[in-house]
Amino acid sequence: MAVISGMTAGCLCWIAGEGVARGVLAGLAVVGLSVSFFDRLIAREAAGDPCGEVDEHG
Repeated sequence: MAVISGMTAGCLCWIAGEGVARGVLAGLAVVGLSVSFFDRLIAREAAGDPCGEVDEHG
């Protein structure tokens, strides 16, 4: 899912006219941020606590 997010961000940046280099950098940045986000979501579900993150912030 992180790769899909990065590809989407990179393509949208490229379509907006920022160029290929900035699109690639934006895509890599989104992948880097998304990996930790999706890892935390998967770890919560694997531990049997699908709503744990909501309890921490609310």
